[in-house]
Amino acid sequence: MSTAAEKVAAATSLTPTFPVPKAGFEAGTGTIAVIAGGLSAPVHAEQAEVMKKAVTAAGWTVLGPYDGKFSPAVQGGYIDQAIQARANGVLLFAVDVNTIRAAVDRALGAKIVVACAMCTSGDQARAKGVLDVTPDFERQGEDLGWFIVQRSKGAAKVAITVEPAATGVVARTRGLEKVLDQCAGCSYNEIVIPAADSTLPGPPQWTAFLSAHPSGYTDAVAYYDGLTTPMTKTLRESGRTDVTVSSYDADPAVLSLMAKGSAQLGADVASPLDFASWSAVDLVLRSKAGAARWDTTNLPSVLLTGKNIAGFTPPLQPAGDWHKTFTTLWTSS
Repeated sequence: MSTAAEKVAAATSLTPTFPVPKAGFEAGTGTIAVIAGGLSAPVHAEQAEVMKKAVTAAGWTVLGPYDGKFSPAVQGGYIDQAIQARANGVLLFAVDVNTIRAAVDRALGAKIVVACAMCTSGDQARAKGVLDVTPDFERQGEDLGWFIVQRSKGAAKVAITVEPAATGVVARTRGLEKVLDQCAGCSYNEIVIPAADSTLPGPPQWTAFLSAHPSGYTDAVAYYDGLTTPMTKTLRESGRTDVTVSSYDADPAVLSLMAKGSAQLGADVASPLDFASWSAVDLVLRSKAGAARWDTTNLPSVLLTGKNIAGFTPPLQPAGDWHKTFTTLWTSS
């Protein structure tokens, strides 16, 4: 419990340090295709527009945004379309490049820069040239795990939603379960919910789980906030007050409910989504200009709870006008 308290205190700091590029360069002009994992997920639709705005601010042309429909076939098809259009770059949001490896390899072979925001593509993909822009997903899972251990006083029984096809979710789950495994009085079970089902009412897999387990669980973890709203709604409609839901990505609607003291919500892990999307654009521009790149594989996160939520203003981002910092770098050398 003392370890949990220490870990939670560190993770809830509202003043994380952001890496910020310093070297300027002439971005020139070009074309970038923007492909979201699936626009039916609100965060994907939002960040696809953020990417589009950043590309436009750089003076480049945008193809898309395209809806990947959580389908590797569709996502790979849009990459091939970008190749045919002679795009200079491809921007992906929350896409597992390992499920579309052939299309990504074709893009890299055509000298197209591929950058993926909120992705952990793995050493093999990165070695080939894929540029990831991401926080440490496993550490995010660990932070949430320590919160649950502390909240439950070491007696949590957790329902963990998972999507095996999403590498970021897999990493978060690995970190969360690694912590829970250290808690002698804690236990957990996994609920597989495909990304395509994540915004459905219920979702159906969650509804079925609650029906099969009318009591006994203290906590549930949504693998991102697109799941949080339907999951908490289902809890309310079924009259369940025994389960507290925690999640990731700090959707403003969820944070608003948390700030009001909703008993259904536990903690949320904020990722620097807008900053990640702009950083992915920066990497594409730098790569095409031959400018030095910077490390974007360990962006900061913040664990948000009832104790620090009042001091947090979404989204998680650097202080000051960091958009201007980027646009200034893109027009100087």
